[in-house]
Amino acid sequence: MYFDKVVDEKDMYFIEKNCGLQNPTVNNAPKPKTTYKGKTLEDILKELGLDQ
Repeated sequence: MYFDKVVDEKDMYFIEKNCGLQNPTVNNAPKPKTTYKGKTLEDILKELGLDQ
């Protein structure tokens, strides 16, 4: 992340590339969520006009 206090396409790219990853060094890590309030990351990116 770029810590410029603005969430933009660069930040969303970081989220997209890391979404769903788990830390392999943590025992019993929780399973990553694939939706939030019924929407997937793809849905959110599309709403923001950042889908590719």
